[in-house]
Amino acid sequence: MFQEEFLRMKDLANRSDYKGLIGVSSQTLWRWIQQNRFPAPIRIGSNISVFKMSEVQAWMKAQG
Repeated sequence: MFQEEFLRMKDLANRSDYKGLIGVSSQTLWRWIQQNRFPAPIRIGSNISVFKMSEVQAWMKAQG
């Protein structure tokens, strides 16, 4: 079933946003995503991926 969800730009983080938050390289982050160790991004274009800030913040909190 298709579920439609509306997000505001302030609810999203791009690559430059998360790099400062979690302090890992892009390669490490994408490896974690493939291993289901980090929230998957949302694709909003052919070359654009963003992350839900709420999911990134929940992940950070779970890391301690």
